Amino acid sequence: MNKAEYYLRLNKAIDFIEANLDKTFSLSSVSKHAFSSLSHFHRIFYFMTGLTIKNYIRRRRLSNAGIQLLTTKRSIIDISFEAQFDSPESFNKAFKKMFHLSPREFRKKRPEFQIMNKLELQYNIHPKQPENILLDFVYLPSQIIGGVKTRTTLENGQQTYDIPIFFEKVIQDKLLLYMPNVIDNKKLFGIYSDMSDEEEFDYTVGLLVENTPAVKEKYVYHILPATEYARFSVQGNARELENAWRYIYGCWMPISGRSRQKGLDFEIYYSDKTDVYIPMISQR
Repeated sequence: MNKAEYYLRLNKAIDFIEANLDKTFSLSSVSKHAFSSLSHFHRIFYFMTGLTIKNYIRRRRLSNAGIQLLTTKRSIIDISFEAQFDSPESFNKAFKKMFHLSPREFRKKRPEFQIMNKLELQYNIHPKQPENILLDFVYLPSQIIGGVKTRTTLENGQQTYDIPIFFEKVIQDKLLLYMPNVIDNKKLFGIYSDMSDEEEFDYTVGLLVENTPAVKEKYVYHILPATEYARFSVQGNARELENAWRYIYGCWMPISGRSRQKGLDFEIYYSDKTDVYIPMISQR
């Protein structure tokens, strides 16, 4: 996929959001206007804009509500339901969080305010690859990873807190010590899966195993398919790893001319670096 098509698809998804702000729709329906994978769209949107899809939609709806409060005589209840809030109470809470005034106070005081405008994503320049990231393309055979998982969310960047804490817990509490059929207990994997409409996803810390046991007990298992991967070797700490993800999905992916393959993104952790793997459609 070339960069022009990438941005065209993203803007088509934004156009769909804009045309349906006063209606109920799922995030899956938004992603279908851009990409087949909801998880891929979540990452692209989040790392390109700094906003989750859900947060962007909420802020656009509240911005429209603010304009209507000042330019129409419609009731606050009608405006709140058109903005797809379940109740006037939930609308009041969200509105006050964004504008620091209740809808009633906002209409009365008529303050100057800054709205969330419709996003227009445009390709500008080719970003420079960070010096602490090395990129190559590798073919990996099919692998089975067994491990333990936690559930986290992109909302408010919560994953940047939850994942390091969970990772340390797995290590300190030796949660993988008795997992059966382990082939290599030195190479730790981090796997991202099961992204939901609510922007929640699973993060699994695991090890390479020989097979999936009949009785899985407390462990979860992922099969990583044989395919080509873009491998980003990242030097640095957890913050630099997060910045690497931002570069991969926010900068590199849209202008790379490459297309992502169906499959799971994962990391392999070493003492001095982390390798990030993204499944790609081969150009061979």
